[in-house]
Amino acid sequence: EEEQAPESDTPPVNEGEGIRTYDFRYSRLPPGISSAGESSVALREGESGGSVLAIPPRTNILCKHGLAANGDGHRINAYTIIMDIKVDLSTLQDNISLFRTTWMDEATRESDECYLSKAGNVGAFEFDHSTEVHLKSNKWQRIAITVGDGKLSTYIDGELCYRNTSMPTDTDGRFSLDTQGLQLFASAK
Repeated sequence: EEEQAPESDTPPVNEGEGIRTYDFRYSRLPPGISSAGESSVALREGESGGSVLAIPPRTNILCKHGLAANGDGHRINAYTIIMDIKVDLSTLQDNISLFRTTWMDEATRESDECYLSKAGNVGAFEFDHSTEVHLKSNKWQRIAITVGDGKLSTYIDGELCYRNTSMPTDTDGRFSLDTQGLQLFASAK
């Protein structure tokens, strides 16, 4: 029997009240996900038969998650973002902003929080991070970004890539997420 796509327009809740997982198996964008920018994203068949999301240059993902504030503030102050990504590093002309904490706020220009560098490193702000752990070109890998307890850490396939314990992670500060949503692959530039 063929599995049917859910009808709900509400982002799914999995494993608890503070977790959102988006399912791309049904050849359409899941509820809560849309695109913005110069082009539209496209779902394509992946190498193993599943769906993958192809994101053209100057196009980003709007992720309306509906999560509640945490950390005694009005924004989301402790969180983890996990994504599986495959990119041809040789085609990058600049670093890629992996996410912005603001929701559709173009007035906030300092909101690119974490980058994938042309060398395949993942870290905060715009500088290149020298580390032994980096993304490999044209290979599916899992990136995890965690913010909380006064630090921002990034991981590639479970290995620590970057950690900064001296950046502003105060309540409702720069690295806190808007409760409406976040933007993936969007740059303030």
